[in-house]
Amino acid sequence: MLAIAFAALVALDAYFRQKEYELIKQRYLEGAVDAAAAALSSTTAIVSFNYARCLEVTKAFRDSDEHFDVKSLDNVFAQFKPLDFLEVAHFRIRSLVQSNVFWELFQLATAYCQGANYFLTFEAPQVIRIKCTTAAIQTDRRTIANEIAEEARSRHDGMFRFSLAVTALQTLARILESQKLGDKAIGEIHRRADVVRMVRELEELVAMDAAAEGSAGGLPLDEARTSDNDG
Repeated sequence: MLAIAFAALVALDAYFRQKEYELIKQRYLEGAVDAAAAALSSTTAIVSFNYARCLEVTKAFRDSDEHFDVKSLDNVFAQFKPLDFLEVAHFRIRSLVQSNVFWELFQLATAYCQGANYFLTFEAPQVIRIKCTTAAIQTDRRTIANEIAEEARSRHDGMFRFSLAVTALQTLARILESQKLGDKAIGEIHRRADVVRMVRELEELVAMDAAAEGSAGGLPLDEARTSDNDG
């Protein structure tokens, strides 16, 4: 009977440990780390898609002389979904790593991607529209196209510095997946050497990004900007 009781206790303990792990996995992995990584990846994917479409229409504009169809600029770009900052998910991530760095990077990355996307989907096409429909811009098409392509590439490539945040989130996900962590172990994750190093690297990225804030250029064609504002 003692053996049966002991076996029952062991089984019950294993059951509750499994339930605890499933709750932690749902809360911290699926509901926090995976959600934040998916949101960042989705945002950068939209920018990359629109970058490719911007280059396509710019090339068509450059090569078509006076026969470029301005209507081809309509409905060719992907749209961002309504913005969700995932505050609850980031609160849980903060409790894991004992740092706000993922929250700060998420906001920086989102703001940067919104700005880059605005250039790709509005500013650049607007320059092309003005050139095709008015005499306000005297610059030739090839020069305009080259300037747009250069700025678009700069905006798109600048986004890649935030890939470190996605990599770090994937590292956290592997930690949560590889071990059946309980509440106590979850509370100690921030002390792991790899997590400490990861947080430090991300904090350095945030500091560098803050120092470089505002360095990204605006619309490359001042002539077009002035004409658009006047119009």
